[in-house]
Amino acid sequence: MASFYTDTLRFNYATRGSGTTTFFFQHGLGGTLAQPFRFLIRPEGENPDGAKGQKCHARNFRLAAFDFRAHGATPLGASEKLRVDVFADDLVAFLDHLQVLGDISKGAAVALIATLRYPKRCIALVLSQPAWLDGSMSATATAAYQEAVTC
Repeated sequence: MASFYTDTLRFNYATRGSGTTTFFFQHGLGGTLAQPFRFLIRPEGENPDGAKGQKCHARNFRLAAFDFRAHGATPLGASEKLRVDVFADDLVAFLDHLQVLGDISKGAAVALIATLRYPKRCIALVLSQPAWLDGSMSATATAAYQEAVTC
């Protein structure tokens, strides 16, 4: 099992695929690194429309994800550090190993905060199912998206 260390914790991570670009896609609250792989990697021989029998086209990127603190195989650490801003710092530590950024659910909030805190580290941002949306986006969330797009 691959790992990296930051803030005295051992974080579990995995990568799939190959290519010169790494796409980082993070899980949601209560999930593990397996979640983004289920969304983005099709089983061998399955076409996008679900038909069987033909091989998937080769990917030109590598997908990477890690288990947040207290998720999957990553330990809890200090409970007072279970905050989105600390998760964002953990994500940036992982980016020191790999490169590009995108996230799902709670991971989307972490990715947005990391991008706003470290704009020069982000060349692309993908937010999927942002956890804070239960209806129309608030003016604050809309403003955050607009600021992130200008990075």
